[in-house]
Amino acid sequence: MPTHSRYSQVLLELTYLLCDYIFQLLLFTIGQMVVEEWGLRPAQAQGMVELVARTYTRCCPRLEDLKPGQLVWLALDTRKDRRTDPRLFQPVVLTLLTLEEQESSLDSRTELKRLKVRQIERLTTEAWRQDGVLTSIDLEWILGIPPALIRELLEAYQERFGVLLPTAGTVLDMGRTLTHKTIVVKMALSGLTTQEIAWRIYHTPEAVDNYLKLFDQVLLLRYYRVPFSAMLRATGHSKKLLEEHLALVEKHFPDEEALETYLGKRGITLEKSG
Repeated sequence: MPTHSRYSQVLLELTYLLCDYIFQLLLFTIGQMVVEEWGLRPAQAQGMVELVARTYTRCCPRLEDLKPGQLVWLALDTRKDRRTDPRLFQPVVLTLLTLEEQESSLDSRTELKRLKVRQIERLTTEAWRQDGVLTSIDLEWILGIPPALIRELLEAYQERFGVLLPTAGTVLDMGRTLTHKTIVVKMALSGLTTQEIAWRIYHTPEAVDNYLKLFDQVLLLRYYRVPFSAMLRATGHSKKLLEEHLALVEKHFPDEEALETYLGKRGITLEKSG
């Protein structure tokens, strides 16, 4: 004889079938309204209505599809297409609290900060895997902590693990977090390969190479003793970024010979003036 749980399962399946039927009927009805009121062809109307339905389904998943502690957030889209705005929103499913974290207690500020670090790591990487990135304001709203603490935790994570977590500031060059270009150069000067750097900062190897080429420009201009004001115009760098790059030049290349050796390894041929 069927058990109560079996009856519940059958009832749930019937409910889903009924909802699907109602949903399809609703799509058909809306499509007919679009044809009659806007004068579109049936195929056009059907395509438009289905696109809206897919967008709604993508942005508003059923509660049954979410695990306890998860939420849906509209992150910035990382996919860049010339035909679309790269800043479009991308719905992502984020895990705010795991079951273990829900059951644990926080007895000190240190434990709270450790939890926030785990959450920032998880939230940013989950969004990245779904073609999205979170802004500092997103993290502030989700976690309920001030922006200063978010910056502190992100910097501490990068300092400890050598990994730059993917945020809008580091991936899309938004906001004030533009120092990842300098971090790329530091990693390269420490001996890391392009592939290793790309993995650590959640960028493509091509993007890493572009950052290093920008640094090569600064090295060349420094080698030929171009004035700082002319460097700004020649590179298009911000004053802050150029100052950071020049500080790295002073630290790692104490003399002209060191510059020549590094640029030679980068495949750049130097010509002496005069």
